[in-house]
Amino acid sequence: MNTAQVGDPCSVVRKTLADLAPCETGFPGIASCKECGGIHWCADIVEKELTRRLPSMDWAPAIREVLGV
Repeated sequence: MNTAQVGDPCSVVRKTLADLAPCETGFPGIASCKECGGIHWCADIVEKELTRRLPSMDWAPAIREVLGV
């Protein structure tokens, strides 16, 4: 993945969250991510994975937007 391939960073974050999150859907059931006790843990693992894939991009704003923090 390169910067040109990342059309919508929030979509990439959602996909990565769905792949890595401890909940089945990538979002904690009926609760929003903001209400989940693992929100910071999810944010950390998603950021580490995305930074590993594409280190030149700042993923924090998209992660905050998706998770609502």
